[in-house]
Amino acid sequence: MKSKTSCINAAVFRSSFGRFWPLWAIYLFLWMLLVPVQISNDRLNILSDPSRGEYAILSLGVYGGVALGAVMAIAAAMAVWSYLYFSRSAHGVAVLPLRRETVWTSALLGGLVPALAVHLLVALSGALVGGLIGWSCFPVMLQWCGVVSLIYFFFYAFACFCAQLTGSLIILPLVYGVLNFLAVGAELLTRGILSQFVYGMPALGLSNVALRWLSPVAGYVSTLRVDYGYLDQKVTLYGTEALWYYAAAGLVLLAGALLLYRRRRMESAGDVVAIRVLKPVFRWCMALGAGLLLASLFYFFFFLWERQPEPVTVFLTILIPLLVGAVVGWFAAEMLLKKSFRVFHARTWAGAGLVCALLLAAMLGIRYDLFGYERHIPAAQDVENVLISSPYHTLLSSEEGIEQARALHQSLLDERDYHTDPENGAHNVIYCTLDYELRGGGHLTREYRLYVPDAGSRPELEALEALLNSPEAIASRNEDLSGVKPANIESGWVDTVMTVRACAEAEGYDAPEDYLLREYLGLSAVEQAKLSDSEREEALRTAVEQIRYSWSYASGSYIMPPPVDETPYDELDYDRIYAHHNVPLSRGDAWELLSTAVLPDLEEGKLGLVFVTDSAAHAGAVYEATVCFELKPGDEPTGPAAVPVYNWAVTAGATRTVAWLEAHGIDLYTAAEARGMD
Repeated sequence: MKSKTSCINAAVFRSSFGRFWPLWAIYLFLWMLLVPVQISNDRLNILSDPSRGEYAILSLGVYGGVALGAVMAIAAAMAVWSYLYFSRSAHGVAVLPLRRETVWTSALLGGLVPALAVHLLVALSGALVGGLIGWSCFPVMLQWCGVVSLIYFFFYAFACFCAQLTGSLIILPLVYGVLNFLAVGAELLTRGILSQFVYGMPALGLSNVALRWLSPVAGYVSTLRVDYGYLDQKVTLYGTEALWYYAAAGLVLLAGALLLYRRRRMESAGDVVAIRVLKPVFRWCMALGAGLLLASLFYFFFFLWERQPEPVTVFLTILIPLLVGAVVGWFAAEMLLKKSFRVFHARTWAGAGLVCALLLAAMLGIRYDLFGYERHIPAAQDVENVLISSPYHTLLSSEEGIEQARALHQSLLDERDYHTDPENGAHNVIYCTLDYELRGGGHLTREYRLYVPDAGSRPELEALEALLNSPEAIASRNEDLSGVKPANIESGWVDTVMTVRACAEAEGYDAPEDYLLREYLGLSAVEQAKLSDSEREEALRTAVEQIRYSWSYASGSYIMPPPVDETPYDELDYDRIYAHHNVPLSRGDAWELLSTAVLPDLEEGKLGLVFVTDSAAHAGAVYEATVCFELKPGDEPTGPAAVPVYNWAVTAGATRTVAWLEAHGIDLYTAAEARGMD
């Protein structure tokens, strides 16, 4: 009678599970502390607001699941596949009268089933504890169990795949850790150093990494999100599609791991790379990784960007350590593969030379824009909309707006030499980002560091300012407030400037000196009385200097009032020194100002202007005043995040707003007047 072929061997499974039971005991203990024990400890808050408890449990499932799952998965893989990394145990398993598929499946389940059992046990324990304190939490605990199980499944599958790539138990966690963050790290390093000399390449942060999906930890954390609704007090888990995508990827990884295991040479135990065809890949990855790392460390460690070097200096500062690091990485990889330091022979030098030649060719191609990255502007018909950030976010979607944005883009490219000249670095600097949303999907983003001259202006800056102050741009920066009602007004105020004497009178001080010493230096009347004449004079000068450095830049003017160091003490003119002052408005006045003046001026494009060119040219047309409103969405407050603040700097062209403020006794001073420029 022919025997049946089994895919699972009970003895191998029990060995994989039983020998490493302390690992699962620790995993169970940690989750018990985080879930059932935490539910018991926080029972009073949970019973007062059960939705808060749901939020805490699901947040633990997402962030705790990623953290614990990633660590536990590699620990389990190291345990169940440990026999592969020692010659005696590897050969012992190889001679067993079992198919390789049977051994693989049995060992695989030895690291998967216990973890799933832990999740189920913790979920049932959490539901039981919740029931004992009067909280019915079985649905949310079931959801928690599903989240952490799917996350663990992927990380475990990924760890099992990594286990087949190496023959060293020490190297396995390193391979697993590197591959978990390889895509994000490579993109951050590559674009980080290229953005230093590629004109228009945006600075990269974790929020805009294109390859984060290829780094599982970053993919989970950036996609999964637990939200608590203040309005309906509902807890919602967003991004659950990531769980299923990664679970499907886990199945693919397991299939790949099985194929590698079937062809694995047991003699590879102890080798850094167990798969022969992957050894060249390992050399190239080590070379590129070491080169990128050394170039990044060398450039950013010495803070060369603050010294504003010449573009060619920046390029060489990156290129030389990149090539040196690549050579070091190539030889280091060869040493690991050969398990010897005797690797400095002609063949290895030839390989290192080839790496350097290719890197040099690529860097020169990027430097001289042979790939067309810097000069590329998308065609108008391919653009859905353009988001301009400089520094205010402005969205343009009309044909005219898109064409104006493309014309601005071209002008920035034409003036590259000026904005990359380090001699202009002493001027004011602004950043302009153009983010094109393409009709076929995807984005094209460029970021430019622009120098604003101290005097005069430049055509490209004037074009940027005109575009930001177009009616479409102003409307895009202000939400549709056409449906606002008096009941939506939470509060209103005007941030303006007044003379120091007027501020003292408004605050009830007997003299301007008392106002300055109290409000800006915090000196009480008793402390002021103890000051000598010289100390009082020095204190007043200090207070006036603080006023100079406390100006906000909402008006776009970067020019401060003249210093008072040389002004005699008895000649300080408190009718010519201006300080910021807050004028609160009643809800009725706030509604009147908003409805009769601010909204009509916004609609006509007279309010909400921004300035990026020479501040002196606008100093006479911009008032040192900002109107501010808190608008709630309904008749009753619904939470701390439900009361947004709107504010607009007052310009001379906003005739309705200016007239209303002056009619209500709020004196307005232009930037030229307040900053001593007239």
